[in-house]
Amino acid sequence: MRVKSIFILCICLFWLGLYQCAYAQKGTINGKAIDQQTGLVIGFANIKLNGKPYVVADSNGLFKIEIEAGSVSLEISKTGYKLYTRKVRIGYDERINITCEMEQTSNELDRVVISASRQERKIATEAVSITSIQPYLIANTNSNTLSDVLNRVPGVSVVEGQAIIRGAVGWSYNVGSRVMVLLDDMPMMGADLGDVQWDLLPIEAAENIEVIKGPSSVLYGSSASSGTISVRTGWATNKPQTRIQIYQGITDNPSRSYSAWWERTSQPFNSGMFFSHKQKIKQWDIIWSGNIDANRNHLQLNDQFRARTYLKTRYRFKSIPGLAVGIGGNLMYKKGGRFFLWEDADSNILRPFSGSTGEDFYRIWSIDPYISYSRSNYTLSVRMRNYTIRRFVDKAVFPDEEDAVATQRALDINFRRNWTSGFSIVSGSYLTTMQSVGNVYPGRQVGYSGAVYAQGEFSKGRFNTSAGLRYEVNAIGNIEDSPGPLFRTGVNYKAAKRTFIRATYGEGFRFATVGERFVEDNVRGLNILPNPGLKSETGWYTEIGIKQGFKIGEFNASIDYAFFWQEYKDLIEFRFSQWRKDSFYIDYSVTPPAFISVPGLIGFRSVNIPLTRTAGMEFTLETDGRIGQIGIRSLCGYTFTYPVDLTEEPSLQNAGNYMQNFFKSMNGLDSAMLNSILPYRNRHLVKADVELSYKRWMLGYGTFYYSVYDKIDAPLYTVVPGLKGFYENIDNGDWVHNIRAGFSINNQVTVAILVNNLLNREYAIRPARIDQPRNFNLQVRITL
Repeated sequence: MRVKSIFILCICLFWLGLYQCAYAQKGTINGKAIDQQTGLVIGFANIKLNGKPYVVADSNGLFKIEIEAGSVSLEISKTGYKLYTRKVRIGYDERINITCEMEQTSNELDRVVISASRQERKIATEAVSITSIQPYLIANTNSNTLSDVLNRVPGVSVVEGQAIIRGAVGWSYNVGSRVMVLLDDMPMMGADLGDVQWDLLPIEAAENIEVIKGPSSVLYGSSASSGTISVRTGWATNKPQTRIQIYQGITDNPSRSYSAWWERTSQPFNSGMFFSHKQKIKQWDIIWSGNIDANRNHLQLNDQFRARTYLKTRYRFKSIPGLAVGIGGNLMYKKGGRFFLWEDADSNILRPFSGSTGEDFYRIWSIDPYISYSRSNYTLSVRMRNYTIRRFVDKAVFPDEEDAVATQRALDINFRRNWTSGFSIVSGSYLTTMQSVGNVYPGRQVGYSGAVYAQGEFSKGRFNTSAGLRYEVNAIGNIEDSPGPLFRTGVNYKAAKRTFIRATYGEGFRFATVGERFVEDNVRGLNILPNPGLKSETGWYTEIGIKQGFKIGEFNASIDYAFFWQEYKDLIEFRFSQWRKDSFYIDYSVTPPAFISVPGLIGFRSVNIPLTRTAGMEFTLETDGRIGQIGIRSLCGYTFTYPVDLTEEPSLQNAGNYMQNFFKSMNGLDSAMLNSILPYRNRHLVKADVELSYKRWMLGYGTFYYSVYDKIDAPLYTVVPGLKGFYENIDNGDWVHNIRAGFSINNQVTVAILVNNLLNREYAIRPARIDQPRNFNLQVRITL
């Protein structure tokens, strides 16, 4: 018995010693991934050991590896960075600390986007068309609002406040949008009109602006049925940074100088300043920016002034890595005129039609608290936004009217989970409430929306696939609607080293806004009429595309081609017509009988078009690199669309008949084809911007081409003086040219001169409202 006990004890000591020996033969690597240029940590980098996935770094870029003593091959990858490789040798029971400095990639194909998946992805591997706008294009073109920036993007136009992507819709006076606009992942759409206050968005603090072309309704809901524009403001680096931009501009006389309403000594002008400051203070990250702008407009009685500021903060907890809380907000006061129609198309083309002008004074603000928690493989965030637009009424002119106020409160709960196997999922819920009191629609309007969504992505080898679902309910008053589950899916295949083929399908839905249903306004020269019976529109979109990258030395470029097809049921369009003809009747209830005249009803009104189709194609060229000592950056593209009303010409519902007309229409429209074309659209659109740099010098050139509207509502010709003759004189369309030149005095100060509409073209992107004549701008940029 005693021998047996001793034997058992020996066995235990043997295994304990063996275990201790094995344990002692292991070593520990404590690593940290940081950006080589900025010194900022790189969260959620993927770590491989000897070519096999091992772990994912946490939100602070930290990772821990326990391995057998010896030599190991370490690989660290992160979207937007070059692959980091390192050989590490570790001894028995050794602990070593390493810092891995990762280099950002300059390849166009490796540019990082977030909006399409709500997580970082290389732009080349996405299944949808995305344009990523870099900060240089904002600063160097002296863009004053986000709409100015977007008008330089292929396939995108902002027409009097409404963003239009790939001809999905026509001009609609900014009372409803199919393009969702986001600021740091949260919508910035007006509660009642569904409009966008483009001058509120802090482009001076933007780190990146992403434009998704195609439905994003699964992730972002109603108003994203034809695309999404996302503004991201980023965070500070380890070094504080302050930027100031001062500009002064003057407008030349129009090409027909006799149409100028001003004296030569008092030319229209614009002046203003942007500023932004980013700084880290211990655990705090702070961004503060703002803009002041004054514009004596070329359109009479349409002067504009605004002052706004933006603040964004974040506190990162030391005791709980990955936990952050913060609050942000916007505040803007602006005053501006409204110019709806010209008085005539000749000497009074810059003067307003009687009764078609006015002045608005706004106070607009938002406050955005949030909390987020990130670990190595998942992130949970809760974001809120209270967004209020107040339009003050001039009591001297309208003593009986109250201010118009529209408020939206939103809650977004978002969860992201990544697996080392290549699978990831984004899911969440989005809730909003809205209430508004207007003076162009009756009473108080109350509404809400609620949605749940999920989208999964899987990467394996050369394939990247995604699929998502959303269920949403919307209501205004007693009007409630839900489209049922919305679906999207897409695939991207890497056919060669720099060749990517993609295909996508997505469904869209849009709930009609308060403005489209109830606005009634007749003080601007022409009536805006309500339509309470509007139906929600639904649609689908599909696209196939190919992106080809090139790299020659330090010169990078990509060429993208996309063919797209989109159809809408009950599309909401803004139309001008005589909705009720003049009539009369005899009232026999009085003695003697009275003759009663009932005037006709003419004006703009939102209506449903039962079935529409728009197919098209788009070519895009982007470059960013150097040839010798000359830097070259460009963003160029051509977009062609063929938009038709399928109820006007039922034979076009046949895809074969439609495609025959599609190719014929590239050379023009005959009378039969014109009957079915949808109005207020530029079927051909060219956008190009090229910038060259040499040492301290910069030279840039931009051009836009808008083909003439093939069709507008015929009754508008009879109401608006000179409109028909104006369009006849345009010929095929308008080319507008811009140039700019700049010189960096030192690393902190840059001076630039810009000339827009160089040839002083008289053009109008939308009917009866002339765009700016030739104008000169002086810009000074200071970086501290």
